[in-house]
Parts: sequence; structure tokens; C-alpha cells
Amino acid sequence: MTSKAGTKYRAENLDTDIKSLYESGLVDDVRFLAEPIGDSVKLIAEVTTRPGLGGVGFVGNAIFSDQKLAKESKMKAGGALSDDSRGTVWPYACAAGGLLLAAAGALVAARGRRWAALSQRYDAPAVREQAPPTPERAERELWESLDRGEDPTGRP
Repeated sequence: MTSKAGTKYRAENLDTDIKSLYESGLVDDVRFLAEPIGDSVKLIAEVTTRPGLGGVGFVGNAIFSDQKLAKESKMKAGGALSDDSRGTVWPYACAAGGLLLAAAGALVAARGRRWAALSQRYDAPAVREQAPPTPERAERELWESLDRGEDPTGRP
């Protein structure tokens, strides 16, 4: 940084400092605050650093070696998490989810007709015309409604 204690304040130096901090790849945000104190200016730099990587490991890699993956990912333990390494798993996770849904859809399309379905037994009964009840038939229907668990005295 070119801005240091005891040097003359220049706005051009702040632009250079901000640019060099961002180019270092170690910071997410930089803000400079100027506070006048008499004839001088107190300059405060607020810097938000990027999270560091405590360790790097690879799980489930059966094709490539850990060394090759580490070289390709350019991530190192103790290094800062860069924009290139952030969020790179989500496009792959979304693609895998999409492929899984497409495979499930193909399975349903191919085998869906052979799956068990509800029988007509569960369909609503058709309305049929009934002959006027005779006394014997009416009594039998009352007993049958009791067998079905219905209340024969209930009104429709």
C-alpha cells in the first residue's frame, strides 16, 4: 500500500491501494474512511478478508488421484478461498439432480403402464333405478344396511 502514516493524503493513492488489495485475491471488500483531525487526516482502512481454507480434501474420487485434483483446483490449505473456487459445486449438483429427474421420468414412462392401479371397486357406485320396495325387500335392505355399518333410520 502506498498510503502510510506520515505521508501526504492523495486520492489517487487510495485508488492504487484499493486496486492492489483486490488484485492480491485475499480481500472481499475494502473501504477507506477519512477523518479530519486539525490540519491532517486520519485514514482508516476497513478490509474484509476472504475466508481461509483450513484443509483441502477430496471424497469419492475414483478416477483421478488426489494430487491431480489438488493441482487442478488450485486450492491449498491456508490459502484464501478465491472467486474461482467458490460455488463451483452447485452447477454440478444441479446437473446431477436434473439427470436424476430425467432418469426417473424415463422410468415412469417406460414402466408406468405395468404398475398396479386402483380397481373399479373404489369407483363411486353408479346410480341405478330401483323398483319400489316391497315389505320383504325393505326389511332385507334394512338388515343389509346394518351389516354395512350404516344407520337404517338415517334420512338422506
